[in-house]
Amino acid sequence: MNAYPSETFQNWFFKQLEQKFDKRGKMVYAICNSLNLGRDAIYRRLRGDTALTAEEMLTLAREFDIQLNNPETCPNSRQQIDYPNGVNQVNNELEYYQQLEEQYTEVLQLKGLEIDYASPELPFYYEFSTPTLLAFKTYIYGLTSWNFNKWREVTFRPELIDPKMFEITDRLMPLLFNVPGRDLWSVGILDVTLRQIEHAVDMLHHIFDRARRGGPIERPGVGNEDVRRSRIDHQTHGTHGGKQEKVPTRAGSQGK
Repeated sequence: MNAYPSETFQNWFFKQLEQKFDKRGKMVYAICNSLNLGRDAIYRRLRGDTALTAEEMLTLAREFDIQLNNPETCPNSRQQIDYPNGVNQVNNELEYYQQLEEQYTEVLQLKGLEIDYASPELPFYYEFSTPTLLAFKTYIYGLTSWNFNKWREVTFRPELIDPKMFEITDRLMPLLFNVPGRDLWSVGILDVTLRQIEHAVDMLHHIFDRARRGGPIERPGVGNEDVRRSRIDHQTHGTHGGKQEKVPTRAGSQGK
């Protein structure tokens, strides 16, 4: 997701490129040859009607020696959100959303801000309005992307999530929905969420299957033997006619 004043960077880029030529026509001819595009396509990019792709910009920057990351010449207002955060380790869900709020607080100060958001799944701020879905998605990310030990072999329930996280999303939701921009949706935008739900159901079946077979289920802070004993005791306490029946749990012992 990019967040910066609309077209500012592309306009700046072409101004830097134009300095390499004594005539604008020569620049257009050179761009046509570099990108293998016609003059009409180049003029649409120069006017800002069509955005340069990242590959096109890098091609021109390399060929004409334009420094894209020079802080002295790049537009001062340009800012970008690093999302998702792939550098720093996320230790818990509250920390992640605190970082997200800090980033958006800075970006939302930009004048003339527009946000174009492209994602293979439903944009995350739509989840803010449905706490249960938000809790579930956070739970899935905790297991698959953040590798939280605390949720391994633990079935989903909304109470797993730190309540302060929902306070952050409540603050962010009206701010994000008021920012001009576009959501670029794909045809299968709901497929990722549906697959995550299917994955959670499969995990739940796995846990129940291991429980029926008496296999170890590892949970942080609980020994395997304690889990097996607790599970067996729970399974062997049946009821008949409203009375609890004692059933042997292992050789030489009786269930309580």
